[in-house]
Amino acid sequence: MMMKRTVLCCLLLMFLAACTSDEQVEKLLDRAEAYLPLYPDSADMMLQRIDTVLSQSVAVSRETDAHYKLVRTMTNVTWLRSIKADSVIRPAYEYYKEAATGGIWPFHRSESQLHYAQSCYYMGIYENTRHNSKRAEDLFREAIKYSEKVENWPINYRAKNRLGILVYQSNSKEGIRLMTEALEAYKLCNDLPANYINILMMLSNRYMATGESEKAFESINEAYEVAVKEKLEAKKYDCLRYASVLYFLSGDYQKSLELAKEGMGEVNRFTNSSANFILAISYMAQDSLEQAKEAFLNIKSADKMENVAVYQNLCKIAILENDTASARIYADSIVFVTNNVVHNIQKAKDDYYHDVIKREHQEEKLSHQKWMLITWIVVILLFLVFFIFYHRRTSRLRRQAYLMKRKHEIETHNMYVEEQKRQHENDQKLIHQKSITLALLQKYFVAHVSEVKANLINGNNNVRLTNETWQEIEDLLNASENNFVSKLRQEHKDFEEEDIKMCILTRMKVKNKIIADIFHISVDAVKKRKSTLKKNGFGIDDSTITLEQIIEGIG
Repeated sequence: MMMKRTVLCCLLLMFLAACTSDEQVEKLLDRAEAYLPLYPDSADMMLQRIDTVLSQSVAVSRETDAHYKLVRTMTNVTWLRSIKADSVIRPAYEYYKEAATGGIWPFHRSESQLHYAQSCYYMGIYENTRHNSKRAEDLFREAIKYSEKVENWPINYRAKNRLGILVYQSNSKEGIRLMTEALEAYKLCNDLPANYINILMMLSNRYMATGESEKAFESINEAYEVAVKEKLEAKKYDCLRYASVLYFLSGDYQKSLELAKEGMGEVNRFTNSSANFILAISYMAQDSLEQAKEAFLNIKSADKMENVAVYQNLCKIAILENDTASARIYADSIVFVTNNVVHNIQKAKDDYYHDVIKREHQEEKLSHQKWMLITWIVVILLFLVFFIFYHRRTSRLRRQAYLMKRKHEIETHNMYVEEQKRQHENDQKLIHQKSITLALLQKYFVAHVSEVKANLINGNNNVRLTNETWQEIEDLLNASENNFVSKLRQEHKDFEEEDIKMCILTRMKVKNKIIADIFHISVDAVKKRKSTLKKNGFGIDDSTITLEQIIEGIG
């Protein structure tokens, strides 16, 4: 029983500690998720605090761990960081998939569907970065389905927008329809206006690619109006530069150049590569080669493919100006950058396969560790079962031994009680016999005393109990009182006959009045003689002890 209580107490303490850790982490996660749309830096700081808590080997539930990994993925996407599916988003996706279908209990179904929609969306982003388009498409559709169920319109419009971009290559009408629906879904939620502008700009691009230039200009104009209304200066200049590209593609080079110049705005022309690129191609369309060349040379981009496009245009300008030396230099630059890009692509491919092999090895290792953990758990459970069985069996044997011991003690006690009962009965019989004997002696003695009294009344003052009478009384007392008189004479050889007779009469419980008549003395003289006998004869001067008690203890 004590062992069971100890185990239960340990489990309870572990459960309370886990609950405390879950509660602390969940509070931080809720705050981080609330801050993420408008204050991503604050959300990132919250997650760093959670990382600190988890780094201290604090145990959290599977639900809390999945929630943490989902919010971490959302923050990484907001900060344009890479998504690591195996360590972050995939475990969260698998957990919420199971939760949304009712496989985990207890769990709020609506909350699980909301998180499942979010995890599908971010898992789809990851699969898209791995160029697994079919899997990404299925995940985005799943995100749209569940976000509509729980009316989570931010995830709904984002998933529709990404799905529209994804399916546009194979089905342009389906792609444009999805992006249009994304705009409608956006209007149902209070999200960042910049996202709405981005969708309009993408939709404008798709309309232009399908030849629907009128709708393309309508979309970019709406995007520009939203940017002006919301006072988003950067987005306003993006819209102007994009409109410049649309006019360039439609053949209106003059309008394109005007919008390109206006789109530069307060942007640093030496750092904004896209603005300079649009301005440069607009100059080329107007045959302003020097201005185009200057704009191209001002482009400082980290994107190597954009640099290839810049070198291609510079090479064209050099050929048009009959500058063969510069054209050769730009051509060599194109070859160099292209080779570098091919090398980087090959390296990225090798890194990808290396990561795949490493991930498979880690999965195999985790699987082995999982089976080892299961084996240890089974062994520990078997040990606990054996220990509990052994403890119960030992307790049962101890209980049986204790009961047998108690039974033996009770039987021994009962035997002792029976023996005492028999002894008491024998003592009672003996006392009864002694009482009868004493009564007979007293009767016999009183008869002799009465005879002496009668003689005294007749005037014979010399009549006393004869020695023969005293000898009869002594013999009877020895016989009934375990040789009392003989032991008294042996232990107190210095006693006179008068002292022996006084002890005999005291043992027989004869009253002081009768003793006074026997010895022809007063009652007070009898008391005084008894006191003297106790003090001088037996050597006891304690007033609490009587002569009767002393004599009763002899024999």
